Amino acid sequence: MTTRRLGFEPADSHRATGTDAIQPVNALRPAAWLLIALAVVRTHADPDLWGHVRFGLDMLRDRALTTVDPYSFTQDVPWTNHEWLSELAMGIAFRHGGATGLLLLKASVLCVAFVVMWRGLRDVAAPWRWGGLALVALAAHPLTLTIRPQLWTMLLLVVLCRLLVAGGPALWAIPLLFVPWANFHGGWILGLGIVGAWSAGRLVDRADRREVMQLAAVAALSAAATLVNPYGMHMWEFIGTTVRLSRTDITEWQPIWRHSVAAVASWTMTAAFVVVHWRRHGRPPAAQLLVLLMLALASIRVMRLVALFAPAAVLLLAPRLPRASKAAAVLRGQTLLDAVIVGAVFLGSFRTGVVAACPVVETPSAPDMPALAALAEARRSGRMVTAFDWGQAALASVGPALKVSVDGRRETVYTPATLQAQYQMQLGTDDGLRTLETLSPDYVWLPLPDARRTRDWLVQHGYRIDVETSRSFVASRASLRPITPAADVMVSPCFPGVPFALP
Repeated sequence: MTTRRLGFEPADSHRATGTDAIQPVNALRPAAWLLIALAVVRTHADPDLWGHVRFGLDMLRDRALTTVDPYSFTQDVPWTNHEWLSELAMGIAFRHGGATGLLLLKASVLCVAFVVMWRGLRDVAAPWRWGGLALVALAAHPLTLTIRPQLWTMLLLVVLCRLLVAGGPALWAIPLLFVPWANFHGGWILGLGIVGAWSAGRLVDRADRREVMQLAAVAALSAAATLVNPYGMHMWEFIGTTVRLSRTDITEWQPIWRHSVAAVASWTMTAAFVVVHWRRHGRPPAAQLLVLLMLALASIRVMRLVALFAPAAVLLLAPRLPRASKAAAVLRGQTLLDAVIVGAVFLGSFRTGVVAACPVVETPSAPDMPALAALAEARRSGRMVTAFDWGQAALASVGPALKVSVDGRRETVYTPATLQAQYQMQLGTDDGLRTLETLSPDYVWLPLPDARRTRDWLVQHGYRIDVETSRSFVASRASLRPITPAADVMVSPCFPGVPFALP
């Protein structure tokens, strides 16, 4: 199917002239290469990475999924592991390559995503091509900085956009995307929304009856494909109760204006890309507009979607962007500059600092690693109250012998009431302290200064503070043997920092 059939009418400005035979040095090109190289190499350990890898290793060991969580003593709903395939991939990468294996996995997913984007922009004039790639690499930075199941959603969304603009027989490949997508990450629900918005837009664009019927069949098959998962229809029920535009207790689910200036800037640059395109090349077809409007509004409300708004905008509008001359050549100096930039980033990856040759664990959002090292060295069993963000690092390092009260899996293993009770314990509210007294845990590991009141309560109610750093404390029941951190216990700056607990 040609671009003209889809309603992409190249403007006169798309016709290259003889002056395009040699491209001048384009400042956006080295910027794009730099941002892409940093996206591939620079990596921090997200607080949930410990759990993702631990669960993947468990699946490799047991060759099965379980609904009973062996790591938490407050689980009150069957475990719906909707990201099991991502975790299996992480487990395989870590088993065979350690931290380097995880980096290679992340680099592979991102490289494929950027190659797909490059293919979609290969005929576009250089300023738009390199500007679009730079925009995507910059807007997606909060996502590409980590190793998370969301990386698969970014890749599959990019492929989905390419198939939609290609049209024709390519549309029949779309349902095949949703089989792995429904097992990699819950972002498949956004993919179905994009397919639905595109189909509605093609109706507005007055597509012929054959295309309308094809899109209806593709949408139905895509929805059916999401049922190919270990939980069947329950996956729909789970996503329906957990995916929403507001999660006040999760930072990256906040509106962009509450999150950061960087989030607002990334969204604004993406919106500006769409507006400038519209002003220069006319109103895009309704199919593109409906998808982009949906993503624009959703990403205003949920910051984490900004990373997906940008690649969708660039790829869906690519067929209407100015074309590059087929005779265009790149100056030798430009290619040399590209190579120097990429080489410098990858050489820098072997030094800690801006980038590192491993997922870095010492970040502001990471658990307090010295305290976790003391817990791991002590090799205790029992029950431990800990923080939501630190639970997965704890269960990977000290579980399942020492079970945690909460971790980042949220609704997959806990009811909202249980989650709320955990937050109250950390803050030391009256209700939280009553819950803490009822649970009567053996150990408590919580952050400071948030849990200062809880710490003081514990000292007055039969607990002893064994470990205390500037970021957290570990309290033990006074009747238990003290946890005494060894002076020679070292925390590696590379993930996992503290070795995983042996099964």
